[in-house]
Amino acid sequence: MSARTKTPASSSIWMNILKILTSKSIGARRVNSPGNCGVDGRLSKMVHESIKKTPYVGPRPFERGEHNIFFGRDREVSELLSLIISHQTVLLFAQSGAGKSSLVNAMLIPQLEEEELYIPPVTRVKSILPEGIDAKDISNLFVYNTLVGWAGENVDYKKLTRMTITDFLTDYRRQRQENEHTPYVLIIDQFEEFFTAYTERWTERREFFHQLAAALKSDTPLRVFLVIREDYIAQLEPYNDLLPDKLRTRYRLEGLKRNSALVAVTGPLRMSEVKFGEGVAESLVDELLKINVETLDGETLEVRGEYVEPVQLQVVCQSLWNALPPDTQVITTDHLQKFGDIDQALQLFYENSLQTAVQQTHVKEGELRNWFKNKLITPAGTRGNAYRGETETEGIANAAVDVFVAQHLVRGEIRGGSRWYELTHDRFIDPILKSNREWAEAAGDEQMHQKLREQAARWRASGRGTEGILSEAELIEAEVWLEQSGSDDEEIKDYISACRREIQIEKARQLRRRYVVVLFMLILSIAAIVFAVIQWGQASRNAKIAQVQRQDAEDARAEAVEALSVADSARIEADSARVAADLARKRMEEALADAVVAREEAVRQREIAQEQTRMAQKAEGEAIVAQRETEKINKELRNVNISNMANLLAIEARRQMRDDAELAMLLGRQAFLFDSQQMYRHKNDVYLSLLAVYNTLIADNVTHPVYPLLYTRHDDWVRALSFQHQGDLFVSAGNDAKLLRWRYADGMLSPRDALETNASISCMLLGTDNRLFCGCVDGTLFFLPDIQQFGSPKVWPAHNGSIIDMAFDSFQNILATIGRDGMIVLRDVANDSLVLQQPLKNAASVCYSPDGRTLCAGLENGQIHSYTFDRSSGLVREHTLSAHNETVNVILFHPRADTIVATCSDNGDVKVWHVNWDTGVWQRRHWFVGHTGPVNALAFSPKEDENILASGGADKKVRLWDLERPDNLPIVLEGPERWVLSLGFSPDGEMLAAGIGDRSIYLWPTHPGFIADIICEHVSRNLSKDEWTFYIGRSIEYQQTCPQR
Repeated sequence: MSARTKTPASSSIWMNILKILTSKSIGARRVNSPGNCGVDGRLSKMVHESIKKTPYVGPRPFERGEHNIFFGRDREVSELLSLIISHQTVLLFAQSGAGKSSLVNAMLIPQLEEEELYIPPVTRVKSILPEGIDAKDISNLFVYNTLVGWAGENVDYKKLTRMTITDFLTDYRRQRQENEHTPYVLIIDQFEEFFTAYTERWTERREFFHQLAAALKSDTPLRVFLVIREDYIAQLEPYNDLLPDKLRTRYRLEGLKRNSALVAVTGPLRMSEVKFGEGVAESLVDELLKINVETLDGETLEVRGEYVEPVQLQVVCQSLWNALPPDTQVITTDHLQKFGDIDQALQLFYENSLQTAVQQTHVKEGELRNWFKNKLITPAGTRGNAYRGETETEGIANAAVDVFVAQHLVRGEIRGGSRWYELTHDRFIDPILKSNREWAEAAGDEQMHQKLREQAARWRASGRGTEGILSEAELIEAEVWLEQSGSDDEEIKDYISACRREIQIEKARQLRRRYVVVLFMLILSIAAIVFAVIQWGQASRNAKIAQVQRQDAEDARAEAVEALSVADSARIEADSARVAADLARKRMEEALADAVVAREEAVRQREIAQEQTRMAQKAEGEAIVAQRETEKINKELRNVNISNMANLLAIEARRQMRDDAELAMLLGRQAFLFDSQQMYRHKNDVYLSLLAVYNTLIADNVTHPVYPLLYTRHDDWVRALSFQHQGDLFVSAGNDAKLLRWRYADGMLSPRDALETNASISCMLLGTDNRLFCGCVDGTLFFLPDIQQFGSPKVWPAHNGSIIDMAFDSFQNILATIGRDGMIVLRDVANDSLVLQQPLKNAASVCYSPDGRTLCAGLENGQIHSYTFDRSSGLVREHTLSAHNETVNVILFHPRADTIVATCSDNGDVKVWHVNWDTGVWQRRHWFVGHTGPVNALAFSPKEDENILASGGADKKVRLWDLERPDNLPIVLEGPERWVLSLGFSPDGEMLAAGIGDRSIYLWPTHPGFIADIICEHVSRNLSKDEWTFYIGRSIEYQQTCPQR
């Protein structure tokens, strides 16, 4: 961003300078602000009443004429005013919700008019087309919408469809009867629509900037002011160079800091009778600054943030103002606590935003609330992130998310090429959660209300009988709900009363049934008592009979006692014999027990011995494992040490270049050796260090040239280039309608001859059999049967527009081409005959599979279509792959693995796929991200011991990706000043050529080992052991850096 040092007072000085530059008087009408003009009492009273009515705008942007209630941005307006006066183009960018449009409408435009600059209506590049205008008739839709916004009403909209910006301004000045030196400021708001709208017409974007640049060059006093969201800044980069000052003057609009936010709160009340009490406004701003953060230990902590979101400030202040009693003159802390509850204001804003989204998109409110709770708020109570897909964002339609973005409740940003959304501020978290809880509780009450209404309706439909009556538990629940809700629904009350009466009647019926049962049981009890009395009499009679029988038994017992005495004597003798036998048995059992104890002890001792043996074996195993782990850790530590040492030595080699050239070369060589031992983890750093050492200390531009080598034989962009597969030829072609043939030897190119074509060459293909095909922008094919014979080419008509890409099937001798006319053409090269011509819309690249059975086409929508072909049925699409989000620029097969395919696109992605040609399934193996613009060229290294993929594009860089080690950072080759348009490896894979969009060809070595080997030819010694100890240490064993020295 340009320096922002001018003050409001200096803006008039800059205006005078602008007058001198134009050498004409400025004819714009001076517009006085209310602060500068003489305002009578009536106008003052009207302004005062307007402010008292609504001093805060809420969530909507400020409009023109509302500068009297717009505060807190004086510094920003002053700096922007100075920038616009002193620069032709100025870019204002900020996050969504930062107040860009409000600042422009309320303050910047009036200030520009104060400086006597004319401001046409603020316009946008997206709008609804006027009635009767067809988009197909508009040459450039972005230009047309811009002109419609500037033109206003009562214009010939059809005339604007073919008009340029320069023609429009000339006509516009003539209609206003102004001279060509009147300074205009053209303001384009919401310029992010340049990338989000009309994506199908993306090719018209460059023309828009060309027209804008032409207008600026032809109209010196003209000023262009662009307003864009911050997350679209990167997408502007490819177009910056098209404008005269390359859009260097930029201004980032931050949020409101505490002091500015305080002015924005209190300023609108300066012309009102209502004021904030002491410290009240400060308390309100401090509440708005609070945010929740998650600490390292997972806890949520409330802290004071740096900025206040302008939208939140306006929402809260408007809510507080609307709730104040009519006679309030001082807003106190009590008012703030009672009416200015920030959570309550934000909760209401959230609920209104939900209703707007439901009405516009018909998404259910519950789904939207759950989306906020589960996707945008983490379990820890902090802001979460939601990824935007093609149609949905984490399960919610993108249309609903767009509503929340427009309401400034949610904002999006680009991360890694994808769009993510989050809440605009942490202050929304608690109000959202509270609103969701209250809504869930209210939803439960509503469900009970709806359930009772349905049951009451069924009860009335059944004739108000017993069918449909609630159970007693359900009735109690319904009566509790009725009392708590205070519902006055008479139908539900009547239904609940009927249920209570019916349950009471049923209870009475049950009571009567219980009385009957008790009476029956009483009768049964009396009958049982009578039966018991009868049984007692019978028992008395039986007792007397038993008495007689007992006496007889006593006599029998006396006789038995006598017989028992005799038996006792015999038993005593038997007992004596039994005691002797028991004694003998006891002794035998004791001996047996001793034997059992002895056996158990022996078993226990054996188990102890076995356990000790197992423990000894386990300890031995653990010792072996520990030893192995120690060896593994030592090895890993050594590897980490060596890996880090490679990076450190690469840095040290650069530092030693001025002090000790030979030491610098040895350190660079040793850095390469260490990195090669560690799978080239620091390959880029080592390469760049070796290249710097080589170019500074060795290169002499005779036997050792400075890299990269630069060749400028073409007069325009170098669109295509290729090395001869077996030979020493190199061919390049470009926009200058020239085909150049070079000789490649010893890592360098030398020009041989040139062949001119009828039109600029857009693509080229050199086959392994030396056949050369060139596609031209006029739709013709240029064919050389043998590159060794550089003359007498064949020319075939192929397309009605430029040829975009071509592919050759060597099995059937068929050349496939795609063109801007939306056609694909297949030509039999051997018979010089047309095989097929059919539509293939939006194709950007084409390639044959190695076996020639499948033709692949990359489209502008990011898809890859796979076709089969036979001469009877033509092309038949077999499979479709969604490979990228934007145009597929290149499809390239691996030279040594016919199942490996590389692709690249306009969004900067490079992807490597594994293809199963039997099933047609493409499985992604690698996804390389690093380019910051479209990737235009790919090339695989032909070296057998390497698996390197080169990519180049609009960011003016070439990257070398290691497919065997995809996690390693790539080598980044720098030097070009324009887009990289084509790439090619030399036959030995040691050098890489790149065609650039500024008529140049660059040539680099592709591997640090190439330079490391050259270094050993230019040193006379190895690192000494003292040097090894000083720079590397004793933990790594000494080794010779160049063993042959």
